[in-house]
Amino acid sequence: MELVGENIFPVKQSPQGKGRKKLLQPETHKRNVDKLARYIPKALPTIPTCGHNGRPGLAYYCTTLTMKQIKDFHAYLYQSKDKIKQDLLILACCKGQSPKTGKSNHAAPAIKYHVRLSEGELIRVCAKSFLGITNLSKDRIQRIVRNFVVTGELPRKRRGGNRVGPKNDETRNCIKRFIESITCTESHYCRSKTSVRVYLPCDLNFKKLFDHYLRRVPQPMHVKLSYFRKYVNANYNIAFGTPLTDCCSTCLRTKEQLKVATSLDVRQKLVTEHRVHIAKAKAFFKLLKNQKPNTTYFSFDCQKNLALPRLPDQAAYFSQQINYNNFTVVAGTSTDKLRPKNVFSYLWTEIDARKDSNTIASALQYALKNFDFHPSKETVRLFADGCGGQNKNTNMMAMLAYWLLEESPKHIKQIELIFPIVVKGEPNYCSDVGQAKSVCKKKFSLPSMAPEKLPLGKGIKGDKSTINVLLSNHYGANWRSLPELNFYKEHLKTASASPEETVDSLENCQNAENDCFFV
Repeated sequence: MELVGENIFPVKQSPQGKGRKKLLQPETHKRNVDKLARYIPKALPTIPTCGHNGRPGLAYYCTTLTMKQIKDFHAYLYQSKDKIKQDLLILACCKGQSPKTGKSNHAAPAIKYHVRLSEGELIRVCAKSFLGITNLSKDRIQRIVRNFVVTGELPRKRRGGNRVGPKNDETRNCIKRFIESITCTESHYCRSKTSVRVYLPCDLNFKKLFDHYLRRVPQPMHVKLSYFRKYVNANYNIAFGTPLTDCCSTCLRTKEQLKVATSLDVRQKLVTEHRVHIAKAKAFFKLLKNQKPNTTYFSFDCQKNLALPRLPDQAAYFSQQINYNNFTVVAGTSTDKLRPKNVFSYLWTEIDARKDSNTIASALQYALKNFDFHPSKETVRLFADGCGGQNKNTNMMAMLAYWLLEESPKHIKQIELIFPIVVKGEPNYCSDVGQAKSVCKKKFSLPSMAPEKLPLGKGIKGDKSTINVLLSNHYGANWRSLPELNFYKEHLKTASASPEETVDSLENCQNAENDCFFV
């Protein structure tokens, strides 16, 4: 059994609290909440009334303390609700020594009490004043000081604790090394809560993974299945199976053929073809990662559609909705950080315009036209997937040729458009991945191409009455008067226009007043 996903992507430990299963939160347990409540101040500090003002012959300066100094010292002691931390602060303010008479270790030590000022200075006070300011019991202070005088050890927890955990550190490290040696597949679309989730092949499960662990590690490192499962779920966010969204058709086809292949020769041929296919995909992403000094890089793709309106109503699932499209262009390589100056997002609904090659080409043309190219750049390299309806078509090629001929800066000499997969049946494509296809066909040149400018395309004229019914059922018949629904009010007006009327297809795009489509 090979523990390898489609992509050579190592499993990494999830951040704290991002594992597959939620971790226990002992601080929220009732027992621990009550424990912390025992070490919070029960009353305000009291002003000393003993009369010790530090005059000659007296070693105490109780009444010389101001109310602010008393308040600050009280807050200093109770800055933490943890008992051990409070005991350490108490020990820093109380100095004890063994009694001169008596041999028992349980005898009360002689204690000198001090109030710590904000500057760090210690002011000696009497026991009565110290107990009134801190609201602590005399027995607790004597117990802390006596233990320190007798043993010389600082206060520490002696009850409970993790006594078994350190014994299993080597076993946990062995499980950690085994899990992180596995390669997996990263999720393409995910929510923020599952952004660290990775996927192993769907033919695996925890039992098979556990059996493979037992075969790989020596006998002393063997654990129970429950312990293995608990550790992996707490520290890693691993799922079995792949997110079947926007998958490569070649990979899926090869997988299915391998499942039914009976001949060894056929199986070996499929495995070889799949490895070559994966190598080509890696070459594509390697090109996107490497930066050449005289080249500007762009990558663009359509993001996941958002169905509007987003309602918890069950009828929204079966009703017709408005698709909110998102086309994003990123300037730079895959190693560059995403910032507002190099990310361009174009948003529109299906009422404004179709999601076709004209719309995509127009948005990309606007991004290229408004990008500030450095004078040293001579080549523009574009990366996109092989979707024929959006990126790989004559409209896109004509737009790029027009931009290079008419609108590009004078120092831009060449433009390249690279797709990840070589498509069969198109002999004009280079056979080696990594070589860009020319935007011109044979016997044609850029000056001979004169793409015709067309106005912005017509909007969708489909029936959107079901959305009106859905909003009326959820918000009432007067939903048009609600200010938060003005978006749907304006777009439904546009959808009901006559067929002769046209709408700007990228009205909601980013400053797209001068955009145009190409054919």
